[in-house]
Amino acid sequence: MDIRKPIPTVYGDWLEKFGDLWKEQIAKLQSAHGNVIEEIYTPFEHPVEEPVIYVKKEGLLDVLRFLKTEPGFEYGFLADYTAIDEVNEPRFHLVFNLLSHTTFSRIRV
Repeated sequence: MDIRKPIPTVYGDWLEKFGDLWKEQIAKLQSAHGNVIEEIYTPFEHPVEEPVIYVKKEGLLDVLRFLKTEPGFEYGFLADYTAIDEVNEPRFHLVFNLLSHTTFSRIRV
């Protein structure tokens, strides 16, 4: 069983619905804030449901502000805010699950 195989849900296939949008958004985000982005996991290459963006702590507020206010993004709803406790350093990671009410897409920072 391949965990990356899309599974249809009541909402449809997210990769099919938002794939082109996510590619465009990731390209814009990297060009605007590439100096503070550490890593990006996408559903195209990794077993994740939505893009996961790792950001250096000194650039976090700027990236979140960009995701909220930039036309074509509008991730204005903080759906979930949590943290991860890792064994390795840095030990703690903050996690922001964002939703755009304009495009109905999600992204994780």
